[in-house]
Amino acid sequence: MKLKSKTKIVLFSGGTGNIRFVNLLNNIPELELSILVNGYDDGKSTGEIRKCIPGMLGPSDFRKNISHLINHNSNNGRIFNNIINYRFEKITKKKFKSFLELKKNNQLVKKLGIYNLSYEKFLIIQNYFNIFLDFFKKKNNLNLLDISLGNILIASAFLKNNKNFNVALKDVQNFFELKNQVLNITDGENLFLHAIRVVGSSIINE
Repeated sequence: MKLKSKTKIVLFSGGTGNIRFVNLLNNIPELELSILVNGYDDGKSTGEIRKCIPGMLGPSDFRKNISHLINHNSNNGRIFNNIINYRFEKITKKKFKSFLELKKNNQLVKKLGIYNLSYEKFLIIQNYFNIFLDFFKKKNNLNLLDISLGNILIASAFLKNNKNFNVALKDVQNFFELKNQVLNITDGENLFLHAIRVVGSSIINE
């Protein structure tokens, strides 16, 4: 018996503007959804990551769309959602390192339920955080105020995959067990959005 092929839908998207539409499409089994993102944003959290890791595209819009595609009905999925949407409002470098080391007595590790992940997923995220911890120790000028944990996860995958953003993006989505996908529309070239005002002056960042 020949299986019916899925209807393929491609959606251009920023970070949160299409959230209701994405949630609707993601829950239709007969559809195969691909979300296209340009990755040129450099707002607060994503800008800090890009400043500290030269050559990296902006992770925030990818992170937001990935979070929309996570299956919240599984135990792993609920924890994935906690992780990717968490922001560090205020944290010391010492506590940040303690978190990345995934110490069992760390309050944030407990809050996010990381030790409740399946063993396979725990080992993967432990590896991600070890990679970022090594980076942070060498270049610890990262401003931790209001930085996104999801962005840190994508940055870890970027460092892990020899600074190949598109490979890192696939790696992260495999970790989150997505049935649909978020794609970068470029070959990974590190570009930034700029704007020219009516009066002729330029705006070089968000």
